Amino acid sequence: MKSIFTILFTIIAFGLFAQGIIITANGGTASLVSNGASNIIIGGNGGWTNNGTANLIAGGSQSTVKFVGNASQTIGGSSSTTFYNITVSNSSTGIVLGNNINVNGTLYMGTGDFDLRNYNIDLGTAGLLNNESGSSRIKVTPVLTGGNNGQIIATRTLVSGLNSNIAGLRIDINSTTYTGAKTIYCGHQQLAGTGIYSGNVSALLYYLLPGIGQLSNNNLITINYLDAEYTNNLGAEANLQIFHQIVQGGAPWFTPVTSTVVTATNKINSNAVACPYDQYVCDRLGLITFNQLITLGSIVGDHPLPIELITFTARCETNRVNIEWSTATEINNDYFTLEKSTDGDNWFIIATVPGAGNSNAQLNYHVSDPEVFNGPAYYSLKQTDYDGASVYYNPVVANCSKQISVTEFNNLFLFDNPKDDKIIISFDGKPGEPYTVIFIDQLGRKLYNKLYYVSAENEKISISKTGLAIGVYNIIVFNSTTIKSKQIAIISK
Repeated sequence: MKSIFTILFTIIAFGLFAQGIIITANGGTASLVSNGASNIIIGGNGGWTNNGTANLIAGGSQSTVKFVGNASQTIGGSSSTTFYNITVSNSSTGIVLGNNINVNGTLYMGTGDFDLRNYNIDLGTAGLLNNESGSSRIKVTPVLTGGNNGQIIATRTLVSGLNSNIAGLRIDINSTTYTGAKTIYCGHQQLAGTGIYSGNVSALLYYLLPGIGQLSNNNLITINYLDAEYTNNLGAEANLQIFHQIVQGGAPWFTPVTSTVVTATNKINSNAVACPYDQYVCDRLGLITFNQLITLGSIVGDHPLPIELITFTARCETNRVNIEWSTATEINNDYFTLEKSTDGDNWFIIATVPGAGNSNAQLNYHVSDPEVFNGPAYYSLKQTDYDGASVYYNPVVANCSKQISVTEFNNLFLFDNPKDDKIIISFDGKPGEPYTVIFIDQLGRKLYNKLYYVSAENEKISISKTGLAIGVYNIIVFNSTTIKSKQIAIISK
């Protein structure tokens, strides 16, 4: 018969544990039961390790576990613990969470932080977070985007109208639509910006509000932030703004919400207007899904990018490729550069298109490329702002495969890699047919003349730059029926 070894602690009034509490047993089970309004005080570097069963709410018990250490303390173990009250009064770096826990009463923040790491605190339907401050707050480390993502969770029944400081999570919801039983998630991970804000990061505070929908004058939120939560990469406090994650037919992206920030009280609220978003979003409310994720960010930050790209496509047409892109917003946008490649490695510019400067409306752009490549051609879009900063967007491909006739000769492309000693000549031709390549300098001298037999429909010829001085050359390629020529500048050897 398997033996069960149970260690039963009945803590009635007060206990001081300088080395912490470890609930475990070899070959059996261990239990800790607290009856009545007990105080369990853990000092030094002692922690709470639950590898068995801890019942701190037995018979309606309202026990309090106080962490008063002078070094980092940990709550962990292989088993989750349901606490009634927790008091954080740590004079060092605070508490580190090593497993999910529940708090049915009050989580009181006195001194020292509570680092969730990758675990959650569930406040249930009645638990409260109390007395957070800059010197004693809930946080997550590391804060870098993609790091740990522990959350504090609370379930509440929201009434129509104002719901203030819900569960102590520092959020007010004043709504006639977001009502009833709701589970709210509060996180402290740093989130990456998107679109024109992709160089920015969020404050160390965000909320998941499932079903919140579009914010409006009947669906308002107010967030009470701490100074330590916005100083990571957001610049001046006055630039803080609420951001809401939305989706329009693709990947989610953040859009700013028209907000009012009161720096004296560290509060920010969504403005009471029918549509507190930019004009692009407001014009497409029926096409946009408003996600549950809301955070704080900045419209300034360290590296905001000047456009929010909606679409970028390349489409094969008769004797041309149509390249189109659309922007939702533009800020200080000087111009676009459209580049092309037939191999994904070597690129050349085919168009420069002026930007709109500043715009909150959708703008559409179009370039027609008459040089149709027989096979996949890649197009890359580069955007440059008035300050000279630029960004590349992911390339698109157009695969305009077709049959080349015996006499047809198309698409002469030249590539000069400054880091290489070769020039690449690419053109479409008929396999087995002869083509002649000639180099002519600016004085009209013929410096290169050679006959090639094409081995593939898309032929690539590599020619050494040895013997060619830095300068501009005319390259001529011809067969029995067609002649093509282009210039190339050799800028290094």
